[in-house]
Amino acid sequence: MGARADMARFDRAALGASLRAAREARGLSVGELSEREGIEERDLAEWERGDALPSAARLIGLAAALETDLDALVGRDGAARLDEIAAESRRELKATYAALSLGWLVVLALEVARTLAPGSSFLAAYLALLVASAPLSVRALLLERDAGLRTARGVTDYLERGARPADEERALSVVGYLLQAVALVTLLEVALGLLGA
Repeated sequence: MGARADMARFDRAALGASLRAAREARGLSVGELSEREGIEERDLAEWERGDALPSAARLIGLAAALETDLDALVGRDGAARLDEIAAESRRELKATYAALSLGWLVVLALEVARTLAPGSSFLAAYLALLVASAPLSVRALLLERDAGLRTARGVTDYLERGARPADEERALSVVGYLLQAVALVTLLEVALGLLGA
């Protein structure tokens, strides 16, 4: 949540005016830029009016899409601050993914234990895993959304290099689906445990 607080220090009106001027200089409408960047027209309009602020990663992406320098949008000090905020967001997303990945080890351990002790119920352990992974999954989703990440490739490029997602990316890969499956497997185990109980 620190990134949101850091973004709040930017002058909304000045940033909005800079965004609008850069968009108009490129000859783009709000709808065209929104579609190109995969953001809601309403959000872009709010940013341009100064009613709201985009995330740091989204603002960096918009600067790249508008082929303008961050200094032109937020000034030299603001650009440095945005880079720091985006780096913090990447670190937080990496830590969140690492924590979610540990869930696979727990699922594997529970499955081994269940195989070794066939009569035992592991419902409580699966419920605990589900409860622990849910807020992490939501946080990862919010961080991905703020950074404009829509594919596994985009997430990988962002985490490794801070790269902005490319427009021609493919849909979520097998690895992305596997990472999301931890909560689904746990939910299925819980449901089956409740039905069997």
